[in-house]
Amino acid sequence: MWAQISYGPRVFALLTRKVLRFLEVILHIGAHRTGTSSLQRTLHKNREKLTKNDIVFWGPKTTRGGVFTGLLQTRPAESERLRRNVMRSRGILELRLEKLAQKGRKKLLVSEENILGSMRTNLRMRALYPGLDERLLRFSEVFGARCTRIGLAVRPYEDYWASSLAYSLRSGQNWLDRRAIETLVEQPRSWCNVVQDVTRAFPNAEVVVWEFAHLIGRPHDQFRALNGFGRLRLSPDASRSNAAPTRNDLREILIQRGDMDGLRALAVGEGKFMPFLPAQIASLRARYQQDLDWLRRANDKRLKFIGENQAGLVEPGPNEGWRYA
Repeated sequence: MWAQISYGPRVFALLTRKVLRFLEVILHIGAHRTGTSSLQRTLHKNREKLTKNDIVFWGPKTTRGGVFTGLLQTRPAESERLRRNVMRSRGILELRLEKLAQKGRKKLLVSEENILGSMRTNLRMRALYPGLDERLLRFSEVFGARCTRIGLAVRPYEDYWASSLAYSLRSGQNWLDRRAIETLVEQPRSWCNVVQDVTRAFPNAEVVVWEFAHLIGRPHDQFRALNGFGRLRLSPDASRSNAAPTRNDLREILIQRGDMDGLRALAVGEGKFMPFLPAQIASLRARYQQDLDWLRRANDKRLKFIGENQAGLVEPGPNEGWRYA
């Protein structure tokens, strides 16, 4: 009788290195509420063009269809059941990567914001992607040195939390009281922490960070940043989805839900939903400015930043490629 042999991730990586060495992996990991759906729709629309250029695209339809299930769980893998889920997803992903390499594919582009975590967990824990280091470790154990570039966008905190909260309210989450809103202002984690978690988990990858406001509505430029500013151009997708609900939208939702406390807490009038007071907004903006200053001055050659207050992407000359200013 044949004995069943179980290989650990390092042994398995050694056995498959020859097959996988030519497959480059690029990860777009969000963040939530920064135009991820727009980029994913554009990539999906251009998937045939991408394939012809040896780029395979995996979006949420693939990653949430069973490939990443165990790796995306927001809870620590403390129980045997959760550990089995992680190992199962890891095995599925290794096999999928091997098949792509055997077909001669050169590049895999994955766009999945839930690698960072979930908006629901952020709001429940009152923190910006708590436990991110463990989640990233699950993916780095699979992708390892094959991951050459990781891209993500950052957004001012007052807009990020307001958009997350509005979207979550529309999806069924209850209103956060005034103390909970204050906790979001005081929560300790920053975009700098998120970027540092990424660079530690993937020490061989270039990390490209852009400001949401700078590349909003420009999914093609986001793709260029992810793809190393190559010459490949994508057809635009003009549709828009997952926009945060306005105050009027939320008012109707709260009335239908019978949430009178939430309705009383919602500011009167129309327009953009903003749960923070002016002093809180000022505090959040000062903290975001500190993040931008750190990103511009970070002493890490792997970290590339594209912001509003710098030239960002520079058009190439006749014999040049895309470059940073």
